[in-house]
Amino acid sequence: MLLGEWNETLMAWFFSRRPHERVYLRVDDAELERINDERALGLYDPAQDLIRAVQDEAQGAPSLRWLRRQGYEWRSRADPDEVPPWLGLIAVSVLVVARESERGSLAFYRPLSDMLGLRSVLSQDDYEESFYRSEERRVGKECRSRW
Repeated sequence: MLLGEWNETLMAWFFSRRPHERVYLRVDDAELERINDERALGLYDPAQDLIRAVQDEAQGAPSLRWLRRQGYEWRSRADPDEVPPWLGLIAVSVLVVARESERGSLAFYRPLSDMLGLRSVLSQDDYEESFYRSEERRVGKECRSRW
Protein backbone atom coordinates (compact mmCIF):
# COMPACT_ATOMS: atom_id res chain seq x y z
CA MET A 1 0.00 0.00 0.00
CA LEU A 2 1.06 3.59 -0.52
CA LEU A 3 1.44 5.96 2.42
CA GLY A 4 -1.74 7.82 1.49
CA GLU A 5 -3.66 4.53 1.60
CA TRP A 6 -2.15 3.72 4.97
CA ASN A 7 -3.06 7.18 6.26
CA GLU A 8 -6.68 6.64 5.17
CA THR A 9 -6.74 3.14 6.69
CA LEU A 10 -5.31 4.33 10.01
CA MET A 11 -7.73 7.25 10.07
CA ALA A 12 -10.71 4.96 9.55
CA TRP A 13 -9.45 2.47 12.15
CA PHE A 14 -8.54 4.82 15.00
CA PHE A 15 -10.67 7.94 14.55
CA SER A 16 -14.44 8.25 14.76
CA ARG A 17 -14.53 11.80 13.35
CA ARG A 18 -16.11 13.22 16.49
CA PRO A 19 -14.68 16.67 17.26
CA HIS A 20 -12.13 16.87 20.08
CA GLU A 21 -12.22 13.14 20.70
CA ARG A 22 -9.18 11.70 22.47
CA VAL A 23 -7.60 8.88 20.53
CA TYR A 24 -5.33 6.11 21.75
CA LEU A 25 -3.12 5.19 18.83
CA ARG A 26 -2.06 1.66 19.67
CA VAL A 27 0.23 0.41 16.93
CA ASP A 28 2.12 -2.81 17.38
CA ASP A 29 2.55 -5.85 15.18
CA ALA A 30 -0.58 -7.51 16.58
CA GLU A 31 -2.76 -4.44 16.02
CA LEU A 32 -1.52 -4.08 12.45
CA GLU A 33 -2.36 -7.75 11.87
CA ARG A 34 -5.85 -7.08 13.28
CA ILE A 35 -6.29 -4.09 10.94
CA ASN A 36 -5.10 -6.23 8.03
CA ASP A 37 -7.57 -9.01 8.86
CA GLU A 38 -10.62 -6.88 9.68
CA ARG A 39 -10.12 -4.49 6.75
CA ALA A 40 -9.29 -7.39 4.41
CA LEU A 41 -6.14 -5.64 3.20
CA GLY A 42 -4.53 -8.89 2.09
CA LEU A 43 -1.03 -7.92 3.24
CA TYR A 44 1.53 -10.63 4.01
CA ASP A 45 3.30 -8.46 6.63
CA PRO A 46 1.28 -5.34 7.43
CA ALA A 47 3.93 -3.84 9.73
CA GLN A 48 6.60 -4.14 7.05
CA ASP A 49 4.19 -2.78 4.45
CA LEU A 50 3.52 0.31 6.59
CA ILE A 51 7.24 0.79 7.19
CA ARG A 52 7.94 0.44 3.46
CA ALA A 53 5.24 3.00 2.63
CA VAL A 54 6.89 5.57 4.92
CA GLN A 55 10.36 4.59 3.63
CA ASP A 56 9.19 5.15 0.05
CA GLU A 57 8.21 8.70 0.96
CA ALA A 58 11.44 9.33 2.90
CA GLN A 59 13.59 7.91 0.07
CA GLY A 60 16.62 7.71 2.35
CA ALA A 61 16.59 11.46 3.01
CA PRO A 62 18.73 12.66 5.90
CA SER A 63 15.68 14.07 7.70
CA LEU A 64 11.91 14.31 7.58
CA ARG A 65 11.80 17.58 5.62
CA TRP A 66 9.62 15.89 2.99
CA LEU A 67 6.93 15.51 5.63
CA ARG A 68 7.27 19.09 6.78
CA ARG A 69 6.59 20.27 3.21
CA GLN A 70 3.56 18.00 2.93
CA GLY A 71 2.32 19.31 6.29
CA TYR A 72 2.55 22.92 5.09
CA GLU A 73 0.60 22.00 1.97
CA TRP A 74 -2.01 20.11 4.00
CA ARG A 75 -2.50 23.01 6.42
CA SER A 76 -2.83 25.50 3.56
CA ARG A 77 -5.77 23.51 2.15
CA ALA A 78 -7.52 23.71 5.54
CA ASP A 79 -9.81 20.77 4.76
CA PRO A 80 -10.85 19.23 8.11
CA ASP A 81 -11.83 15.97 6.41
CA GLU A 82 -8.45 15.46 4.75
CA VAL A 83 -6.19 13.02 6.56
CA PRO A 84 -2.96 14.61 7.82
CA PRO A 85 0.10 13.41 5.90
CA TRP A 86 2.00 12.40 9.02
CA LEU A 87 -0.42 9.79 10.37
CA GLY A 88 1.63 6.92 8.92
CA LEU A 89 4.82 8.29 10.45
CA ILE A 90 3.15 8.59 13.84
CA ALA A 91 2.03 4.96 13.51
CA VAL A 92 5.57 3.85 12.63
CA SER A 93 6.87 5.89 15.58
CA VAL A 94 4.48 4.10 17.93
CA LEU A 95 5.51 0.77 16.37
CA VAL A 96 9.16 1.57 17.13
CA VAL A 97 8.29 2.34 20.75
CA ALA A 98 6.30 -0.90 21.04
CA ARG A 99 9.12 -3.00 19.62
CA GLU A 100 11.83 -1.27 21.65
CA SER A 101 9.75 -1.63 24.82
CA GLU A 102 9.40 -5.35 24.19
CA ARG A 103 13.21 -5.53 24.05
CA GLY A 104 13.50 -3.55 27.27
CA SER A 105 14.96 -0.55 25.46
CA LEU A 106 14.08 3.13 25.69
CA ALA A 107 15.80 3.97 22.41
CA PHE A 108 13.73 5.87 19.86
CA TYR A 109 15.48 8.16 17.39
CA ARG A 110 18.14 5.71 16.19
CA PRO A 111 15.74 2.76 15.74
CA LEU A 112 13.22 5.03 13.99
CA SER A 113 15.92 6.43 11.70
CA ASP A 114 17.16 2.91 10.94
CA MET A 115 13.62 1.65 10.32
CA LEU A 116 13.00 4.48 7.85
CA GLY A 117 16.37 4.03 6.13
CA LEU A 118 17.39 7.62 6.83
CA ARG A 119 21.00 8.57 6.10
CA SER A 120 21.47 10.08 9.56
CA VAL A 121 19.92 9.74 12.99
CA LEU A 122 16.98 12.06 13.58
CA SER A 123 17.23 14.56 16.39
CA GLN A 124 14.31 15.50 18.60
CA ASP A 125 14.13 18.87 16.82
CA ASP A 126 14.04 17.21 13.38
CA TYR A 127 11.26 14.91 14.52
CA GLU A 128 9.13 17.60 16.17
CA GLU A 129 9.51 20.03 13.28
CA SER A 130 8.06 17.39 10.98
CA PHE A 131 4.69 17.84 12.66
CA TYR A 132 4.70 21.46 13.80
CA ARG A 133 5.59 24.71 12.18
CA SER A 134 8.86 25.81 13.71
CA GLU A 135 7.29 28.95 15.16
CA GLU A 136 4.57 26.88 16.86
CA ARG A 137 7.12 24.56 18.37
CA ARG A 138 9.27 27.43 19.61
CA VAL A 139 6.46 29.05 21.56
CA GLY A 140 5.07 25.70 22.71
CA LYS A 141 1.66 26.06 21.07
CA GLU A 142 -0.31 23.10 19.81
CA CYS A 143 -1.17 22.86 16.15
CA ARG A 144 -4.11 25.13 15.42
CA SER A 145 -5.80 22.51 13.29
CA ARG A 146 -7.86 19.72 14.78
CA TRP A 147 -4.80 17.47 14.41
